[in-house]
Amino acid sequence: MKTVVLGTLVPPEPKSGMRWPAAFVIALVIEGGLVAVLGRIAVQPVAEPPPPPKVMKIVTIADAPAVAPDMEKPTHQTPPAAPQPPKVRKGIVPLVRVEPDYPPRAMAGNIEGSVIAHVTITPDGSVSAVSIVRSDPPKIFDQVAINALMRWKFSPGDADVIGEVALRFSLSE
Repeated sequence: MKTVVLGTLVPPEPKSGMRWPAAFVIALVIEGGLVAVLGRIAVQPVAEPPPPPKVMKIVTIADAPAVAPDMEKPTHQTPPAAPQPPKVRKGIVPLVRVEPDYPPRAMAGNIEGSVIAHVTITPDGSVSAVSIVRSDPPKIFDQVAINALMRWKFSPGDADVIGEVALRFSLSE
């Protein structure tokens, strides 16, 4: 039965006791549809992780078997030569140079400075490590210098090379 109030049609009020059961039935129908659709999707099996690497015992001189008494002992043993630190090359020129960002803290404080760093250049010309040798002022420009230098590229070579790079941070240029 519809009621007319001042010339407009007003729908009858639904029975409040039927709202929850109707909502529950609709939710069950939607869930059943989702289960039916999702149940058809094939699940990819998870590959087993590779076995952990086997650790082998490294034999040091102290662990080496003793020399049999009937074997001749060497009369003169020369100690192994100490490894020489690699020579640092100055004036290296990159093929690809990425400019460092100016740190906001330094820009806000109108701070200028410089960084001298050693870069380890791999045989393929990429940078594998950066170490800060000196920075002025300390710690202000170090991280942005490292971030930029790690993206530099150099000419390929035969072995790792350590190069020295100087970066100047100036607001006026």
